[in-house]
Amino acid sequence: MNIHRPQLESDYHQAKDAIDKNFEQRKREMFDQNKREIEKEKQKWESFKRKEEKRIREEAESQADSKLAAFKQQLKLEEDAE
Repeated sequence: MNIHRPQLESDYHQAKDAIDKNFEQRKREMFDQNKREIEKEKQKWESFKRKEEKRIREEAESQADSKLAAFKQQLKLEEDAE
């Protein structure tokens, strides 16, 4: 029985090493996948942020243009009244 013991220990260590290697590989794969998903979400939020900033800027410019046009119209009406 002692003759097989070194073989059993060797098999055990090989199996343990294979499990550890597979675990580390799977851990790296999951980490890389999570990293890609985080980057994808970050890009989506950056795109959303740019679109919202553009929308807000255009809205502000439109309001400013409207106020300017109303002011010019009021000024013209006052000049015509004189």
